[in-house]
Amino acid sequence: MINYYKILEIPDFSDDQTIKKAYRTLSKKYHPDVNRSEQAHQYFIVIKEAYEYLSDPKNKRWLDEILIRQKQIKNQSTEYARKESQSGNNWPPPKIHYFKSNTSFYSLDDIVVIEWQVEGAKSVDIDYLGTVNAMGKHGLKLKRVEEELVVNMRVTGFDNQHYYRKLVFKYRDKNPNVEAWRRQRRINPNVRQEHFKKENIFGVYGRVPAETFRQRMIVATVFLAVVLWLSFWQQWTFMFYLSLFVYVFFISVTLSKRLHDLNTSWSEVFLSNPFNGIKTLFTRRGIQKTNDYGPYRPPKYLHFKDAYRKIISQFKKWTFSTKLAVSVTLLSIILPMIPYLQPVEQGNFYKVGLYSSSTTYYLVLDDEIHLPIDYKIFRSLRNGGYNSMKINQLMLTKEIASVEFISNKQSLTKTVYYGFIGTRPAVLMVLVFLLLLEWQLIQSFNKVKNQNQLSQIMWLICFILLIVWLVL
Repeated sequence: MINYYKILEIPDFSDDQTIKKAYRTLSKKYHPDVNRSEQAHQYFIVIKEAYEYLSDPKNKRWLDEILIRQKQIKNQSTEYARKESQSGNNWPPPKIHYFKSNTSFYSLDDIVVIEWQVEGAKSVDIDYLGTVNAMGKHGLKLKRVEEELVVNMRVTGFDNQHYYRKLVFKYRDKNPNVEAWRRQRRINPNVRQEHFKKENIFGVYGRVPAETFRQRMIVATVFLAVVLWLSFWQQWTFMFYLSLFVYVFFISVTLSKRLHDLNTSWSEVFLSNPFNGIKTLFTRRGIQKTNDYGPYRPPKYLHFKDAYRKIISQFKKWTFSTKLAVSVTLLSIILPMIPYLQPVEQGNFYKVGLYSSSTTYYLVLDDEIHLPIDYKIFRSLRNGGYNSMKINQLMLTKEIASVEFISNKQSLTKTVYYGFIGTRPAVLMVLVFLLLLEWQLIQSFNKVKNQNQLSQIMWLICFILLIVWLVL
């Protein structure tokens, strides 16, 4: 058991005031901002761990009980040795050469190996093994989840006295998030494990710090502004409502996780003063330790420039084929979307006609512009099903953006979209899928460090992109 009082350089059984004062003193001395050495940084982490441990009344009480018991055992051993020396007993005490294990930490179902060697003993007993030989080696499978698991060895000497040794195994799950959840459950048994898993950007569990919250809100707002612009000018009603729903859901989820980080509720933040509540969400730092909503996770990027630098540094490490595939795919998505950022105006054409050729049907404007339409619209136009139409053009390039067919009799409208998105929606979806696939491949192959195989796959994707654009 670690004596955290020694780490904080204070006497055993010190009170809370002494513990807090010692932590402040040592923190100022070994804080990474003051002391730049790696050893100081590691020792600062140990100091923080000791302070957090002793700040918990249950942990402090438990440690005090162990220290009291250790002193009692030491005093009893000293007293026994004194009496034996006075009585003149000729039986020497057994000699315990070692009682050790291959580790001092364990997780559930781990196998730890213990070794022992004793000389001059009548019998040797070890927990879970019973009576054993004076020398041996054995593996134990630990199936109990406890803060500390103790394995005792009792040695009986020929003087009929018992001598004890023990091994202490501290529980530490292989997954630090699971370990943090188990620790928090000792404080609140109702804590949900989902909060301690990897935080998902659209998930409702976990917590986000102020820096991450600001960045996500800015990106989401810019995204919504672009979608609103496109939806307004291009009359993409479905996209508008879908994007608005995603935005509202994302904002509500992010706000909820931000409140988790502050360990507070909506009413506490907004009801008293909404403006101060908004300021709190964007500026106030959350609790810097584990709470019921998971461990504190520092922001991945403090500023957007940090994210930019990391992306550039990662891009430079990629192979040429990876750079080429990602760049071409990204540009293939962005460049066709740029014309749609233009405002739209209603176009005026002097002559409108119809033209069909085998299985293809066109709406002809001024004998020059041929717009493909399906057979149902072609037949309705020929039979007078639509009384009027509204032709929308991009203001700068004069490209046809959409045609709205209007029927006064049935109060029906039918809108046909043109351009890259209107005539090739499947290609756009394929490009988005390829970009996501490339990113997933990069993440996966970076873990296994197999860049040659990744390069081959990226060359294949480049070939697919070339075929797609040749077909178009």
